[in-house]
Formats: sequence, C-alpha cells, structure tokens
Amino acid sequence: AGAFGVPRNKFKQIFIGSDEAVFSPQPQSNEKDFIVHFHGVFNPLQGIEHIVHAAKILEPKGIKFNILGKGQQTEMIRKLVADIHVNNVNLVGQVPHAELKNYLAQASICLGVFSTIGQAQRAIPIKVFEALASRLPIITSQTKAAKELLTDREHVLFCKNSDEADLAAK
Repeated sequence: AGAFGVPRNKFKQIFIGSDEAVFSPQPQSNEKDFIVHFHGVFNPLQGIEHIVHAAKILEPKGIKFNILGKGQQTEMIRKLVADIHVNNVNLVGQVPHAELKNYLAQASICLGVFSTIGQAQRAIPIKVFEALASRLPIITSQTKAAKELLTDREHVLFCKNSDEADLAAK
C-alpha cells in the first residue's frame, strides 16, 4: 500500500503545464549576447551554486547569465558570486510572473535544476515546461523523472547532476 497506505493504482501521474499567456514563443529581443536564463526559488533543489560555478568557467567566452529569483539561499548565492569574482552573472531578484517572458525573449538557452537531492530526482520542474512552451533550448540534470518524459538532444540537453564542468561544457 506504500507510504500513505493507499494502493498505487489509486494514483495517477499528471504532468504540469505552463501559463500560455506568459510562456509561448516570443520574438528574440537580443541578437548580440549569448544569455543563459534561470528562474526559480533559491533553495537546495535548484543547485544554483553549480550554475554560478559554470558561469565562472564560461566567463572568458563572454557568455552571460541572468539568474532570477530569491529564497533561503539568496545570501549564500550572492556571497558565492562575490567570493569567486564572477562578472558574467546578473542576479536579478524576483520578478513578477508576467514579466518572465521579457527575460525569456533575451535568452539563448534556459536552465533547469542541478541538485542531487531526492526531490530533484523525482520531479520535472515547472521551469522546464515553461522553457518548452517558449520553444527555448534547455539544459537540465539527467534525472529519473526527466528521462520519463524528455529525450536528450531532442527535447533537452541533459548534463550530469551537480557537475558544473559538464554544465559549462553543454
């Protein structure tokens, strides 16, 4: 009967979608810069520290990162950016949901999650569905959940969990 005492056949898997008024293909407003986009809550699920380290690796190539959001790890991420002297990361903060499309219109690629914690392995984050709806390329960790629905190099580009070198290479 499982953890909740309810038979498995009483559960149904339902994939989430996205708000089509916000997340749909947009005309690209940025022709010159290669911008990597991330939005989400700053918590251990996201693996934002790996994004920051990947940004540092890519700094000499002129690749820019817009990281949007806030949460329990906001100060930790700000400190990390300052401590390793990352100059290509723009910590935007939280923006209204409806304004995300403006940032996506500047993006060359979107990022998913990069943590090894259990929840990251069991769920596909809404930001991945939002990037799919926006028809933008996505890099995210190769997790059991993501592999159920998404195909590497067809829907997304998978990278190794918690591996900033592999993220930067992708």
